[in-house]
Amino acid sequence: MTTLRSALDFYSTIQADDGHWPGDYGGPMFLLPGLNRDGGWGLHIEGPSTMFGTVLNYVSLKLLGECAEGGERAIEKAHKWILEHDSFQKFVNK
Repeated sequence: MTTLRSALDFYSTIQADDGHWPGDYGGPMFLLPGLNRDGGWGLHIEGPSTMFGTVLNYVSLKLLGECAEGGERAIEKAHKWILEHDSFQKFVNK
């Protein structure tokens, strides 16, 4: 019981007012990195845009019903980034 109470005391002191436990973690995409200035997403918060990250977020936003004019125009920017970096289309159109 002493160990359990110590753990509860510790975690209750570091818990934020809104109920979450804040932490600095810039790991893989599951922590939602922001849209990069170039219109794409990387695999982590400070990472460069990648096709995987951009397509995954683009499809997710579409499935959630985001429209082109919504938010920071992320759908529109991501669509443009994907088309500009589509190496298959560049290969086919040679």
